[in-house]
Amino acid sequence: MTEVSAVVPTYEREDKLKRALESISDQTYTDIELIVVDDNPSEDHRDMVKSLVQEISEKSDFSVKRIVNEENQGVSSARNLGIETAEGRYIAFLDDDDEWKPEKIEKQVEKIKNEDFNAVYTASEMYDDGEVKDIVRKTPKLDLNSLLERDRIGSPSKVMIEKQWLEKVGGFDEEIPSGEDWDIWIRLMKEGCKFAYIDEPLTRY
Repeated sequence: MTEVSAVVPTYEREDKLKRALESISDQTYTDIELIVVDDNPSEDHRDMVKSLVQEISEKSDFSVKRIVNEENQGVSSARNLGIETAEGRYIAFLDDDDEWKPEKIEKQVEKIKNEDFNAVYTASEMYDDGEVKDIVRKTPKLDLNSLLERDRIGSPSKVMIEKQWLEKVGGFDEEIPSGEDWDIWIRLMKEGCKFAYIDEPLTRY
């Protein structure tokens, strides 16, 4: 059984998707399956994604899958389709315009296994014009009240979580037009999901 499933939803961002996929293939942790959920409505965009996925597959040692949404359904639907397809014990999300540092998954797996957590998120870099503009750090210890005040976790690109917890809450709410990530963090914490934090910028925006 694969340990980690990397789920990448994509929509009309082939130039950035290439960098995102390469950041997965560069991971120091290799027990990964890559699932790209192609949410593009046009054949031209789909063909470009197919070509990128094939390129990554040829130079990676892990399983690479591409799933096509027959119609554009939005990011929550794409993530949920990735969750349903995933075979890994853990799921790590990566938006198609973000990147992971090479040691991200390795450090998250170590944290989640050794310290009895269900999910783990990281600090992140704000990156633009070839340089780091800022480091965004998050709340190291969460409780439900502080999470209800505002989203203290942030983008799913920072998060790795046990698949069973995502299934327990029914995945992302596809009816919410925005803030779907904040919503799912709240629902997970209400159910008792335990979040850990790594205070290193292992994710890049």
